[in-house]
Amino acid sequence: MRGGVNGENTSRPLRCVTICDKVAAARLDFFRELGLTILDRWRRADLDTRAFCDIAGGALLDRPPSAHVDPMDVVRWVHEAPLLGPQTDVPARFGQPPVTVFHCESFHIAVLFWVDGTTAIHQHGFSGAFHVMQGSSLESVFRFRPLQRYGDSLMTGELSLHGVELRQKGDVAPIRAGTEFVHSLFHLDRPSVSVVVRTPSEPMAGPQYTYSRAGLAFDPFARTEALERRLQTLDLLRRLDHPEFEALATGSARRADAFLAFRLLLDLSKHVEPHDRYIALLRGVKPAHAELVDALISHAELMRREAHIVSRRQIAKQPEHRFFLALLLNLEDRASIVAMIRRAFPERSPVDAIVSWLAEFQKLDAINAWVSEVAKKAPAPILDVPMDEVSLGAVRDLLQGRWDDPAPPALSERYAALRGSSLLRPLFVDRSA
Repeated sequence: MRGGVNGENTSRPLRCVTICDKVAAARLDFFRELGLTILDRWRRADLDTRAFCDIAGGALLDRPPSAHVDPMDVVRWVHEAPLLGPQTDVPARFGQPPVTVFHCESFHIAVLFWVDGTTAIHQHGFSGAFHVMQGSSLESVFRFRPLQRYGDSLMTGELSLHGVELRQKGDVAPIRAGTEFVHSLFHLDRPSVSVVVRTPSEPMAGPQYTYSRAGLAFDPFARTEALERRLQTLDLLRRLDHPEFEALATGSARRADAFLAFRLLLDLSKHVEPHDRYIALLRGVKPAHAELVDALISHAELMRREAHIVSRRQIAKQPEHRFFLALLLNLEDRASIVAMIRRAFPERSPVDAIVSWLAEFQKLDAINAWVSEVAKKAPAPILDVPMDEVSLGAVRDLLQGRWDDPAPPALSERYAALRGSSLLRPLFVDRSA
């Protein structure tokens, strides 16, 4: 596969070609025509929200934006248009950034740029469809089975991976409101650009939950005045390194209801370092919220791993490397990873590809280690275990199910280190055993 996961050189930067504002504006008229087409079709369906997903997806398939507009035209339009029109999500919470290119009372169309962004596992409070305009992404779809409900804003349960799709340039996928569609996206190229056609928030869809692999589902937008003040005053004490910080934090969480305690403790995970100190703080709250604290401890461990993998994309910028990191983050066992590599690289041996990528990660880590000695700034390595020729051979043995039993002591140590790697853990999980 040459030049990227989707077979083209999508990792190139946005093209810097001089173009007059009239041409850019004319190309952006495409979105006005697309929006009016969708509006006309939806009116014929009596503006039924249940029909919007299929109508939006059908229009994107009929006239794919990737075939008519260059992403750089959108950027130029932002700077050259005398009037942008209404812009949704001005703080750019979803997109790096999002640009609204069509807006009416019933729905809007946005072009979302992604550089290193990865979405949380989430559901939607709106309906629509998205189109991959440039680049590619790994989309993971999940199912959540609730077991315990803590009001409208928090649940615990079981989150399971339902399927994984490689979304490439030109692809169109539906967005369905509510708990039936839970997914996340790991963007593989710099940039990846998507076009989203969506309704405003639909109250009947319920809260727009964010999910954790630890079995948590919560509404990230549920905030109260009491929560904000408690978080702000705790942050004050933390910044002052006040001796009462931890006692007040744990006491406040113990006295709070389940959701307020959860939000307090979740927010503290961003500020309390090192990790062991945060876990100790959680354990101090456990007598009052035992089940939630257990889930939060598991969540904290998973988020540490996820944060490491996501942040490594700043070093591993090649689409193939990002693809491998996405598989390690989102898939749970060796068979699933091998199957996805076969789909993306039918001409390559999955084992050869994995060993090759790990060798390339080791080279990147070595280069960054050398640079850090000169610049006195050490970026975290991609790998969490050494990957010399012996380790690469051990990886190949483990992936192919070939190793001596009992193995020589030195090799046994390598096998143990590889199996204990947080990053590489899914490679050595065999669900068929």
